[in-house]
Amino acid sequence: MGDRGTASIPIFYLLSPIFSSRPGGPLTMPFFGGGGGAAVSNMVGATSSTAGTAGLVPAPAAGKQNSVLMGDATFLNLDDIKMLPDQVSDCVIWFRSDDVVTSGSSVTTWNNKVDSNKNAVQTGDATKQPSLQSSQINGHASVRFDGTNDCLQISSMPLRADMTVFLVLKNITAGSSFFIEHSANVNSNAGFYLYGSGSPIFSNRTAAVALNATPANWNGTNWNIVCYKVMAANALTMIYQDRIPISITSNRGSTVQSNSTTTDTLNIGSRNNGASLACNTDFAEIIFYNRPLFDFEISCVTNYLKDRYAL
Repeated sequence: MGDRGTASIPIFYLLSPIFSSRPGGPLTMPFFGGGGGAAVSNMVGATSSTAGTAGLVPAPAAGKQNSVLMGDATFLNLDDIKMLPDQVSDCVIWFRSDDVVTSGSSVTTWNNKVDSNKNAVQTGDATKQPSLQSSQINGHASVRFDGTNDCLQISSMPLRADMTVFLVLKNITAGSSFFIEHSANVNSNAGFYLYGSGSPIFSNRTAAVALNATPANWNGTNWNIVCYKVMAANALTMIYQDRIPISITSNRGSTVQSNSTTTDTLNIGSRNNGASLACNTDFAEIIFYNRPLFDFEISCVTNYLKDRYAL
């Protein structure tokens, strides 16, 4: 079944009533017995069990505590579960390099797999069209922005202050450049940007939240999966690399941005339709959610990306 071959997907939804979490935080699962909510190490159960029979089942073995109980009394490691982007709620943008419209090798339209009314386009100036590069990562193509003036745009894109963004990218040339900006100029409105300057990736929304981090193997020939999550009302921003938080910051500005919706042009590859700060970057996927995902969901989407691109 290709990318959708994850039979365990519905289990999360079936078990979700017994998971607990704080908004935007990690999911935890209570274990029953031993007074309720007992640590895994204190669970008491049978040494073996048979599917279809009543009784207790064994606790997860050491090193397998990050697991959920299956119907056949085996345990499924949460780190092995993957979900396609549109299997997680509130996905509003999903660009994948195998779904583009080209003129020759130039990309005129990057199709949004979850909303065909919000495709990213560049039809007004052919010199600003990125190029499609075949077989760049695990046999898959990439969309390459040339670092001069390439830009794809979505007009009137509504995005919430609370959000999650995934990028699968190769930052070919280090330097001051914009991967994505939601507005013509964030410094004068309520937009945000994802910005590469040397090693860091940097983000901002009305000066309410901002951070930088240095992902490992960031520039040159290296592909990376980077996830950016903002909880604006809580003035928290996080950057993940390979499911692991690598930077967390609280509010750095004087005004805490509420979780409101801003509608503006989304620029991919540079600022304001190629006017400045163009990036020399290959993208394989770009994914947006209009909410901060739980850590479990970030792990599941990352697992899909790692599997598809062999990262």
